[in-house]
Amino acid sequence: MILKKAIRCFLFSGLILLYVAGCNFPITLAEPPARPGEQPLRTATGFTPGPGQTALPPLPTPLPATQEATLTPPDPLRPRYDLQVALFPRARRAEVSERIIYTNRHSAALSELVLVVPPNRFEGSFSLRGIRWAGQDAPPPYRLSGPLLTVSLPQPLETGSTVGLQIDYQIILPESAGAFGSTPRQLNFGDWYPFVAAISPDGTWLAFPPAPLGEYSVNDLSDFKVSVDLRQEGGWQLAGSAIPRQQGSLWSFELTNARSFSWSAGLEMVTLVQQFGEITLSAFVFAEHADAGEMALYHMSRAIEVFSSLFTPYAHPSLTLIETTMNDGMEYDGMFFLGSGFFKDHQQGIIANNLMVLTVHETAHQWWYARVGSDPYNEPWMDEALCTFSELLFMERVYPDLVNWWWQFRVNYFGPAGYVNLPVNAYGSFRQYVNAVYLNGVNFLDELRYRAGDEDFLRFLKEYARRFDGRRATGADFRALLEEIKPVDYSDIYQRYFR
Repeated sequence: MILKKAIRCFLFSGLILLYVAGCNFPITLAEPPARPGEQPLRTATGFTPGPGQTALPPLPTPLPATQEATLTPPDPLRPRYDLQVALFPRARRAEVSERIIYTNRHSAALSELVLVVPPNRFEGSFSLRGIRWAGQDAPPPYRLSGPLLTVSLPQPLETGSTVGLQIDYQIILPESAGAFGSTPRQLNFGDWYPFVAAISPDGTWLAFPPAPLGEYSVNDLSDFKVSVDLRQEGGWQLAGSAIPRQQGSLWSFELTNARSFSWSAGLEMVTLVQQFGEITLSAFVFAEHADAGEMALYHMSRAIEVFSSLFTPYAHPSLTLIETTMNDGMEYDGMFFLGSGFFKDHQQGIIANNLMVLTVHETAHQWWYARVGSDPYNEPWMDEALCTFSELLFMERVYPDLVNWWWQFRVNYFGPAGYVNLPVNAYGSFRQYVNAVYLNGVNFLDELRYRAGDEDFLRFLKEYARRFDGRRATGADFRALLEEIKPVDYSDIYQRYFR
């Protein structure tokens, strides 16, 4: 383990080589179009240090300690998940005993619980060993169909009443480089445990079939205790949504007031640690990419500084980045995965690349997903467009000379098009989905900002983050609050981008 106490200095390169879809190749940066009502700006061709400037801008002064930066006490009304795992890395196998404590916070009694079982999306990955209600020996009637598990309650669960459910199961990770999958050097447990689906205000279980694009899970804030007994250890290390405590082969995690808990086991990996005020930032990376991990930690710090100021203070005592061989990034509460290709890209000594941009994007999900929840199946723009727009806010404050580069590299080069507000299953391809939800989404939000005015739009985002912190917002909530903060006509903008 490497204890990282300070960020080293890195030289900037004036040459920009772009990493796109797993390939390195130069492209000509065309001049981005002017934002509405503005004159075109000269396109940045690289980030060249000014006189005497040879290193990254200094780290910000750590934020003052805040109540939000401490571990939130468990709440008896939040769902609680206690997961005990025996992990056998060489077999890619985990034996799991899970206890769920669930309180009905809905206005009507429940006759059954609907659980989402993400690992059952993958053939041969999930085997149910046993299920029972607390205080009962006989298994209850249940239906397991794909990623949905419906369990009949022994008697109606009235509003405010609590029930305990014990589930024992086996996981065999698929051999794939995904957020839920395994390679010879890594085992990733993203979306790995059954959880109780959220319920809409009208009493509908928000449990959707997985789509080939985007995310589909709607998560309530919950409390987690996870222990992993690492059998056949042989050099394996663990990292996850909270800082682990290790005692021999047993690794323990605790995370409260969070949407999800995910973790990873790796070989030949190092943990880089940086303290930012009371927040512990970690990068769990392959040893050959330690320098890139340091750069990622730097940008995590800057992103937390910017977003805590613009939105609400960061909510947990830690944030962990985990490098993985997947091709993209994937957010969870308290952690995110980021693909190895972006770390390899950094070896060219470039700051203006996907490692910086996507580290900022995934950090933004700690606000737009983790704190302000939404329905990513039906309204994926509510987290992804806002996270992409947050990249722009970051660039304007940390790298203003690269704002035009960001517009071309991140948005205009790919030809953003399509309706922003469709559900994930309405897009025909990954490129179409990204071009509409992420990229046209940032155009949509930037037009709203221009119409509202920069000061009022930022005031709106701060209030939106505060008012819906810990809750689940809808697109209608978003628009209603915007019109409350800045009551002007946005209908023509919505007509252009929404169907």
